[in-house]
Amino acid sequence: MPTLRHHALFSACGRTILRLWRICLWRNHSPFTIHHSRSDSKAGLTLVEVLIALAILAISAAVLMTATSRCLAVVRLSKNYYEARRILELGEIEHPILIVNEKAAFAADAGSNTDKLLNPNVGPFEYPGGFMFNRSCKRSEKHEDLVEVQTRVTWSTRGKEAFEEVTSYLYFTNEISM
Repeated sequence: MPTLRHHALFSACGRTILRLWRICLWRNHSPFTIHHSRSDSKAGLTLVEVLIALAILAISAAVLMTATSRCLAVVRLSKNYYEARRILELGEIEHPILIVNEKAAFAADAGSNTDKLLNPNVGPFEYPGGFMFNRSCKRSEKHEDLVEVQTRVTWSTRGKEAFEEVTSYLYFTNEISM
């Protein structure tokens, strides 16, 4: 049970706290924070420190933007080459080189067989995304039995022409007519 002495102590402490509170409000300070004088510590950063920090941030942002743009360019280039390879396969399926075996019509060549290439040179054919398929065939200059087949897919990226080309060889043991 509170006694008169506890009550007097509480009111004396309460009055002291109330006086300190009024003084702090009058000085625009919170009574629960500790304030140091200006001579004890620095209150903030100097202008040079702020400018150095901003310069470091600007350089970091520039490096990050450059790296990001290069990564995006590599991704776009990879996507274009992947699509070109897909169109090379699709073009070969839609426009195959057909080999037809024909018997010689003349009596002197009655026992010989000749192979005829149907559809050797095709294109250009346009595919979605601005890709163009083209194929050309020609006899090899070094070997008579070889036919050189060049298949090419071209596209344009930002005004620059790009292409993917595959060169393959067909070997024939019979005579070839193109």
